[in-house]
Amino acid sequence: MMHQQQQQQQQQQQQQQQQQQQRVVASKPPQEKSEVRSLCLDCLKRTSVRGLPRILSAKSAGLRTLWFVAVLAFFLLLLYNVVKLTFVYIRGDVILAFEPWTPRPAFPNITICDASPMTYSGMRRFNLTPRAYSRHVKELAAATQSRVQAAALSKLLSPVAYHDHLRLTEFQAALHEDPLVLSESCSVHLHQNGVLINQACQRVEKLQVPGYFSCSTITVAESAERVTFHLVLDSETDSLECSKCIPDDPETLNTGAILFLHERDSYPVSIDNGLRVMPGTQNFVLVKATRSMQRRSCSESTPEDIEFQYSGLSLSTKYSQSLCEMLHRHDKYQELCNCSVDSMPHAIEDDETHGFESALPVCHRQKPLADRQRYYDVADVGLHHLDRVDCVLQVDGRLPVPPEHRERFKDLESSRNCPKPCQQVQFSVARSQSKGIDKNSVLDVFERYIWNTSLYGHMEDRLSVYSRAIQLREAGRKDEATELLRSTTYLEDNFMTVILQFGPDQAKVQSENLILGLSAFISQIGGLLALFSGITVVCVAEVAELLWLLAVRLKLRQTAPCCRREADDIGGEGKTEVAVDSRGRDGQEAVAML
Repeated sequence: MMHQQQQQQQQQQQQQQQQQQQRVVASKPPQEKSEVRSLCLDCLKRTSVRGLPRILSAKSAGLRTLWFVAVLAFFLLLLYNVVKLTFVYIRGDVILAFEPWTPRPAFPNITICDASPMTYSGMRRFNLTPRAYSRHVKELAAATQSRVQAAALSKLLSPVAYHDHLRLTEFQAALHEDPLVLSESCSVHLHQNGVLINQACQRVEKLQVPGYFSCSTITVAESAERVTFHLVLDSETDSLECSKCIPDDPETLNTGAILFLHERDSYPVSIDNGLRVMPGTQNFVLVKATRSMQRRSCSESTPEDIEFQYSGLSLSTKYSQSLCEMLHRHDKYQELCNCSVDSMPHAIEDDETHGFESALPVCHRQKPLADRQRYYDVADVGLHHLDRVDCVLQVDGRLPVPPEHRERFKDLESSRNCPKPCQQVQFSVARSQSKGIDKNSVLDVFERYIWNTSLYGHMEDRLSVYSRAIQLREAGRKDEATELLRSTTYLEDNFMTVILQFGPDQAKVQSENLILGLSAFISQIGGLLALFSGITVVCVAEVAELLWLLAVRLKLRQTAPCCRREADDIGGEGKTEVAVDSRGRDGQEAVAML
């Protein structure tokens, strides 16, 4: 009986051991998974900053809401900065950088124009004086009963309208020989091989500039440092009184000369912003040059030269955006207004359109002047030609376009193809002015700069007083010469001296540098993303510490299985010995009982 009981107990123990082994084998994968999870949680709990594991494992709705709000706020901040950087990159914002321009550029060309609306010699050649022109317009306006027509007639009371009523080619041909710059006295100072030398200006030639008459351009040596020249206006005080009758606006009463500096081989389209040189003054002008290197709103593929026609002459000059726009505007006058403007440059006619412009009427008059008619009676024109004036003003943007004409004017801006160059050279001046010649020095100036020159031949009727005074002085009759000079102040009022200084340190390069280029844009976007990631995990140091702890734990885990196998082997041998010993003791007890 006892033997059977022992066998049953042994069988039960074996069954229990087998079941336990099966349970151990079945539970091994979940145990490994739980070990990985416990390893990560243990590493999180061992980090020095424990804010992240507490938030991640928190069951409180408040902590989870705090985490969500913080991440959302950081994300909105990231989105705002990304959008801001994108707009800065798209706009192409730039910062200006200045550096010396070495070597110094060539001395610019100097264009000088008489600023008065009408010169004295021009009014002597033409019977249509500004006063007569203004009287005709005002009489025509007084005879009309319509306010609209009277307002339209008032547009003709301007110097531009007055000049366009003259035959421009005849007028400029008459003024071609009129003097302005004393070319014989134009001198240049420059250094050659370390020696300061003085030489004459290369060229002083007539130039036709829109809106001005009696203009000249001075060309000097490229290495010139100082240029000195003298001007004599071909006008009198009486002519200025007559110029007031063109418009009744005192701002249009222009006196003196306008001095404009521009690049060599370029055409001065507009000189309105030039330096005003007042009559009877001496001017010392410091010239400064700036080369602008632009990065936005410009084109690198602009043409080098541009050809055009002006007053029957074919000209070729360096490309400029202002000249291109003026040629485009004149083309629109021809296309939309069916007229042309003599006082503006225009594009060269090709074979297909040759003679087209000559067949068009002038925008500011109805019919050309007769060959023997030296003036143009505005009263004979009537009001039916003023639609051309309105059309011109609409093209210029100075009058609103009527609704019925908007379809014709819709492509006015879109058809313009005048790109802006990325490199432009501009000249600025700083001027100091003082009083010019007086009664004591007027004869010396006349004898040195004017007498026995071409200027005296053109202006002998106004300068003969000074020649007689010199003859009296040479004859020893100084009192009579002084008394004779009291009868005129022509030279004191119209003689001007201009000295231009262009030093080597007066040139600079102004370059535009992009605030945000493509590489900088990509790097800053990446930096914002990295910053967002770092802030949302609360602390970058905590993540680094977490990774380090995980690496240490994984390394320890790799060495743990071999130790467990050795321990299992030692434990198995012990269990066998215990089982043998127990079986031995049981056998001995059973023998003793028997």
